[in-house]
Amino acid sequence: MEAFDVVYAQNATRLQPALFEVCAELDLPVCQHLHDYAFLCPRTSMFRDGRNCSSQCFDCKILTFRMRSACEHVDTVISVSDFLKNKFLKNGIFREADHAVLHNRTLPASSVSDAKKGFAAHPLDGPFTFGYLGAVKKEKGIEILIEAFASSLDSVDARLLVGGIGEESYVRDLKANLPKKVRENIEFMGHVDRDSVLLQSDAVIVPSVWEEPQGRVLIEAAVLGIPVIASKSGGISEVVREDRIGWLYLPTDVSELKSLIVRAAQEGKTVWRSKAYERFPGLESYAGTAESSKYYERLNAILEETVEKKSAKLTSDSDA
Repeated sequence: MEAFDVVYAQNATRLQPALFEVCAELDLPVCQHLHDYAFLCPRTSMFRDGRNCSSQCFDCKILTFRMRSACEHVDTVISVSDFLKNKFLKNGIFREADHAVLHNRTLPASSVSDAKKGFAAHPLDGPFTFGYLGAVKKEKGIEILIEAFASSLDSVDARLLVGGIGEESYVRDLKANLPKKVRENIEFMGHVDRDSVLLQSDAVIVPSVWEEPQGRVLIEAAVLGIPVIASKSGGISEVVREDRIGWLYLPTDVSELKSLIVRAAQEGKTVWRSKAYERFPGLESYAGTAESSKYYERLNAILEETVEKKSAKLTSDSDA
């Protein structure tokens, strides 16, 4: 049987309780990498009836009871944002574990080199283009984005690309409720690859209403040098603010989002791009790939430290 030094677990919450308990019996160190709220909420979002949950509801406490108990056996927790880490600590999970934060800077450099050239060569004619990339759901803020964008068309010539899929009836209703003028300026692209949206976008909008732990599109856009306009929701705000890659607005403030859309589009493509690195200095040479951020080196260092601390604890316990 293979001898393990450490168990590194990601998203498989139905398996985790048994896994953690077995590791405890074998004195194996465990590192859990958190990407969502699955240990707190079976929906993984902590978003219900149109609002964010600050703490577990009664149903979620019952459904996650065994997971909460098993989490006591975890030695180290990695979160994709400080917000996510603090959400778990506030709800009393993983309080005894060591904590680290690693934003999802895992894009391989090979996957962005050609794309970056493509963005740099993107033509400057045509209307200012905003891009959205993600699930077409209410909690992702798509309705707020469409309302803000639609109201901006009285002031600017712009278009909006929506890349992503959602429930067929929901998407159909979204389209049906659009005035003709607005419909002509919004393209619902459905399921497309990342670059189909990003390489046409002058700015990327991340309008999440739910407290998204991080949002991978933030990193994908910044690596290509594209500014983001994002809601101050969950871990999104810390990435945008700390990395200085875009503007932030209050998640449900349609007028604030509209003002940012108008501000960007009124500058025009040429001025917007020429001022991008001055206005958003984090975009220049953004360390968003696995290589430039040294993501896997940092991850390996956390795992090695987990092993060392567990070994020291077991030695200390045996000497006691």
